[in-house]
Amino acid sequence: MFIEAIDPGIVGVLGYTAEQLCGDSRLLRSLVHPDDRGRLDAAGGDDEPSSFQIRCRRRDGELIPLDIAADPILGADGTCAGFEAALRPLEVTRDDGYEVGRSDDLREIELSLWFDLMTSATAVALFLVDSDLVFRRFTFVPREGGATLRTDVVGLHVQEAFPDFPGLHFVLQRAVSGARVREHMRIRGMTLELHCAPLTDASGVTRGVLGVALDLTREVIREDARRDQEAYFQSLIQTVNDGILVNDPNGMIEYANDRLAGFLGTTPRQMIGRRIFDYMDPESAAEARANLARRSGGAEDEFDFRWRRNDGTEFWSIVSAKPFYDASGTHRGSLVAVTDITRRKSAEDALREAHDVLEERVVERTEALSEANSKLTTEILERRRAEEQAIQANRTKSAFLASMSHELRTPLNAIIGYSELIAEEMEEASERMYIDDVGRIHGAARHLLDLINDILDLSKIEAAKMEIHMERFIVGDLVREIAATTMPLALKNDNRLLFECSDEAVEIISDRTKLKQILLNLISNACKFTRKGRVDVAIDIGAREDIDSLCVAVRDSGVGIPPEKLEAIFQAFTQADETVSTVFGGTGLGLAISKRLAQMLGGDITVESTVGEGSSFEVVIPLPQGLDAPEDRIARVDSGADW
Repeated sequence: MFIEAIDPGIVGVLGYTAEQLCGDSRLLRSLVHPDDRGRLDAAGGDDEPSSFQIRCRRRDGELIPLDIAADPILGADGTCAGFEAALRPLEVTRDDGYEVGRSDDLREIELSLWFDLMTSATAVALFLVDSDLVFRRFTFVPREGGATLRTDVVGLHVQEAFPDFPGLHFVLQRAVSGARVREHMRIRGMTLELHCAPLTDASGVTRGVLGVALDLTREVIREDARRDQEAYFQSLIQTVNDGILVNDPNGMIEYANDRLAGFLGTTPRQMIGRRIFDYMDPESAAEARANLARRSGGAEDEFDFRWRRNDGTEFWSIVSAKPFYDASGTHRGSLVAVTDITRRKSAEDALREAHDVLEERVVERTEALSEANSKLTTEILERRRAEEQAIQANRTKSAFLASMSHELRTPLNAIIGYSELIAEEMEEASERMYIDDVGRIHGAARHLLDLINDILDLSKIEAAKMEIHMERFIVGDLVREIAATTMPLALKNDNRLLFECSDEAVEIISDRTKLKQILLNLISNACKFTRKGRVDVAIDIGAREDIDSLCVAVRDSGVGIPPEKLEAIFQAFTQADETVSTVFGGTGLGLAISKRLAQMLGGDITVESTVGEGSSFEVVIPLPQGLDAPEDRIARVDSGADW
């Protein structure tokens, strides 16, 4: 049995402090009269509220009557797990059997009670009225700082003495009628507790009323403040998201807020008086007992903890537990904050499950990837070997063609030379019958030699046997040579060929032969694919992206190149149209060789073209050193000008 609350008035009556009564669950039972303990036990096993009277022995051994109102506390299974009881002094009246003068024991109890009241530190007035409610005695001693009452009331009727306090008249009337009365009233700012008892003669007739007034103003103010503070903190505790629990050192629950009760599917009222282990499985209960032992030694803990609800389900929480002590330093129990982390635990479980599934998939994917990588590696090695074989075969072919240069060119040069001699001799002998035929032989041999030269040049480039020979030369000299070579081809197709050089006297360093070959190929193509049009060649020397460069632009007004063919024209043996070789001739090697030569010189060739409007090729070759020009001049070479 544990006393949760006790009326302040009963503390002085029993002679024990509130802390002693509330702290020892066995003390009250030992104070109860043996004949009345059965009532106390019967109330403890009852599931319904009850009210009964007992006699309780004071600390000095005297017996006093008490009234008890018991309210059962139901456990999770619906049975009574304990009860709350409110205790107050029994109001002795003539009707309830505790009549004044009934026995010596009761009279002694009453006299002792009145003595305690009159000697209390809160007693401020002692008075005696007769049966007509006229004051015969009145003593008033105000508390320090308290309000005062008039004291010249002896001989006055109560209504005359205190006309503004009709409640006092009502209380004294009840006492004169034979009732022992205790009432609280407000008089001039004071909260008074009146204790009034009838005084009877030997025949039982009431002759007057003895009264004591206790000034409880300060106590009421303190109690109101305490209740306000308690209500304030109670509201704070009830509004927090965490569950709050207070338990004694043995795990008995002394307090639980609504939040924690909601977590466990119960109510705070049903939890108080039960053990915390009732809401745990055996494993968690063993852990909780170990934690209680730690806190009895002063340890503070924070840990994940699993609880069991009344319906058997579980929920996870973070528990923060701290020990607390009374004023004497004695360990009184633990203050526990409970944070629900069920969702977090569920998320962790789901994450762990997903992690396991992911690991399985990673293993599967890793094995599949390893197998695919193995196959890919094998395929790459096979392709690399095939590529190396192709490169080697191409190099072998190119090396063979390059080595055949002398064998192929020697007979062609002989044919060209002899055809030229025969043509000259026929011209001198005026034998013109076969001159055209010899000219055709000479032209075919020259064409074949050019073709072989292109093939051999391309082969040398691919076989990496083409060498660069850098030399210093004047740009104007190179332009004149190219103009002299390409002018006949331009005139043949009724084209106008125009050269424009920003500075013909400038001297540069580059591979003159390869540069000439590049420009001859581009200008020859422009003249060949243009009929009765115009071919412009612009030579400029200056900085391109902060690098001194030779820039040559060849623009024509010829047939143009389709957009989809622009990338292919720089590939070997490729022409923009299959009919080109038939109409215009050529092998499709010129542009491929020119682009590779330009790249060997560190530059490149780009093209822009519109079908039916013409094409524009630009060559940019970086120069290895600064320019040296005595003066700025522009040289213009026109197919219609005199040289």
